[in-house]
Amino acid sequence: MSEYDTRKLQIASRLRNLIYEHYKTLDEFANDFGYDTRTISNWVNKGIDSFATIYEICDYFNVDFDQFIKLNKED
Repeated sequence: MSEYDTRKLQIASRLRNLIYEHYKTLDEFANDFGYDTRTISNWVNKGIDSFATIYEICDYFNVDFDQFIKLNKED
């Protein structure tokens, strides 16, 4: 697995944790966030390719983008 794929899955895991801190189901989050549940499911299982989407998620949950993606290698 490439480093890119590894980082993508780490971000997916962080998203999953963030969602379940605030919502009981992906469907609830999807409805509030305005995306299809299948899209959200893909994000939490396969990762997100778009930085714009990650920014949107960070803004929605009021979390720092750099902290969310944890750009440093110590993670």
